[in-house]
Amino acid sequence: MLEILILGALMGLLGQGARTVVGLKGMSDDAQAQGLSPNDLFIASRLLTSLLIGFLVGLAAALIYIIKNGADPGGVTAQVLIGFAASGYIGVDFLETFIAQYLPTGSKPTAKAFAAAAAKPGVQKPTYPPDQAQSIVFKAFTGLGYPSVKPTDTLSSLNIKSNFDLLNLLEAVNGQIPDKTHLLPIGAIINWSKVSDVIASVVYAPTNPAPSA
Repeated sequence: MLEILILGALMGLLGQGARTVVGLKGMSDDAQAQGLSPNDLFIASRLLTSLLIGFLVGLAAALIYIIKNGADPGGVTAQVLIGFAASGYIGVDFLETFIAQYLPTGSKPTAKAFAAAAAKPGVQKPTYPPDQAQSIVFKAFTGLGYPSVKPTDTLSSLNIKSNFDLLNLLEAVNGQIPDKTHLLPIGAIINWSKVSDVIASVVYAPTNPAPSA
């Protein structure tokens, strides 16, 4: 069990480290745009906090794996390791969802709850009508080899269980979204347990900056 926990923590650290590298590149670009040195915007404490979050998230992901699959290190495949790293990349959202499972009902201020609140009519304007969102999602599932899915199907029943599987699904859905300023973020996958959840994410897809040429 200890081996799996260590692997999870290290892969979570790797995932968050990858996210940090992306953030540092963005910070460097911002600094140049403002005529500043990257050192003027760099805060070491934030970097350390980010890496610590990745470590803890990877540990939480490893615990979930052990609970579901047992403590045999031999069952940890490359896909499982990538899933641990993906959890670390997602970061706080994954950790909040994990902790919320052990909080009393009614006291879950998680990212998932905020996303659900934002999806209520009158709070956030739909990006795509439900029928178009459903078409987008169904095409994504068809591309992954699931041509006959229904909104009520659970992802686990389609053998989409690991973070690696969810990231593949996210990539497939984003590949079907016509306007690339409305691509779903990686954090969207924490809300997905049914096909209908994926459709809801597309209905309320965020508006992102236009991709650079």
